Amino acid sequence: MRALPFLALAIAAPAFAQAPPPSGSLYRDGQPAVLTPPPVIVRDRSGAFRSRYQALKSPTMMLLWNRRFSDEVQSEYVTRGTVTRSAEGVALGSSNSTAVAGYGIAARSSNSAGYAAGTSTTDVTVGRTRLREVQPGANLDAEDDAAVETAFTERLQAAGVRFVDRSIAMRTKGARSDVSGDANIQTLETDALMARTSVLIEVRQIVASDSPIGTKFRIEVKNLKTAAVLASFTSIGVPDMPRPGLVAGPGGFQRAAPQRPTPAQIGAELANEVMERLASTLR
Repeated sequence: MRALPFLALAIAAPAFAQAPPPSGSLYRDGQPAVLTPPPVIVRDRSGAFRSRYQALKSPTMMLLWNRRFSDEVQSEYVTRGTVTRSAEGVALGSSNSTAVAGYGIAARSSNSAGYAAGTSTTDVTVGRTRLREVQPGANLDAEDDAAVETAFTERLQAAGVRFVDRSIAMRTKGARSDVSGDANIQTLETDALMARTSVLIEVRQIVASDSPIGTKFRIEVKNLKTAAVLASFTSIGVPDMPRPGLVAGPGGFQRAAPQRPTPAQIGAELANEVMERLASTLR
């Protein structure tokens, strides 16, 4: 009787050994089992920055993404006119003709009348137009650009950074200043920034062939109160990627293609690089 459990196990073992592997991401039909590569995790490196930022009582920051704080101090306006011309015309006409022939004599008569009229209108509109500054813009498409910016901002906010929005700062400053007519936007922007924030972060994109996404990022961090440059560097924003594993190929196992970083991973890495530099220069 004691041999029955062992006998049942011996009978079931061959059936278990011959069962096909379960379907799923860990197996490939007709190939040896290959594990799915682990996701890339951009390690948080904000520790030293967080301590320094809190010691300075968490100064507010403003992010200029694909923008620059230029050295222009005066807004330029031009007077432009628009001329619109339109014309309308009416034409009326009629004719009548009769011919009688007989005995070798031909008779013809005709009658016609016509009328034409036309009007033309010219509208002239004159107005003032501000010449806008040329800003760098984005090399990435809108979706990838937004993903990089979002990850960059969220990583800094996770470390405690308090951001101020440029548009809100300028609109509220303009409302209090009762701005009208040919407003000096440069002065308005400077006053809004000086009143609302202490640190300015500029991120611009540069076309680069050595980047996996075709773009490098030029980052500058400045203290608005002292005009000091706290950080200035260029980066492709690629985090440390795990070494590709082995996959089955036509001639045996071979190294898999390296993983390409996502826009979100690049944004998080750029934020880490900013914080690593500010950990020793923020003041």
